[in-house]
Amino acid sequence: MDSRGRGVAEPTRGYARSVVFVVVALLLLPVMELAVMIQVGSWIGGWEMLGLLVMVTFLGVWIVKRQGVGAWSRIRSQLAEGRVPGPTIIDGALILTAGVLFVIPGFVTDVVAVLLLVPPIRDACRAILGRRFRVVAALHTAGPQPAGRSGSGRGASPRGSAYDVESRVRPPGPPASPPELGT
Repeated sequence: MDSRGRGVAEPTRGYARSVVFVVVALLLLPVMELAVMIQVGSWIGGWEMLGLLVMVTFLGVWIVKRQGVGAWSRIRSQLAEGRVPGPTIIDGALILTAGVLFVIPGFVTDVVAVLLLVPPIRDACRAILGRRFRVVAALHTAGPQPAGRSGSGRGASPRGSAYDVESRVRPPGPPASPPELGT
């Protein structure tokens, strides 16, 4: 039992299936990459295939760098405006994932990386991640609180107020259900 008298959930079958999927994918990925490289090498030649892999890697890393710098500047501007950059952070993480996939030699990972760099596909990935995971964010201000905004009682933050991702003051008490990512 947890502190609220609820039963603590055992690990679910969904988690076990996720782990099995990741392990199988990691074992099959090198086999798929080698099969695709051999096929492409038979079509265009071995040296040409290696040259294409190197060229795609450098081009992909350059595109990831450009999009990553753009995401980073959007994150900074949103933070400067006092907004939580949730969707932009997820975009940055997906762009970073694309960069890692570009560095892994192979055509399958390069195709997935290119797909992650397309904004509508990133939006769809963000929506899928939003349904899978929920995020609760609390912002604490460093300066004095505006009049009438100090919280009291149990559950209040060290500064007296807790803010959700929409920057509304949340009254002390049980937390509301967390918002979805990407909304």
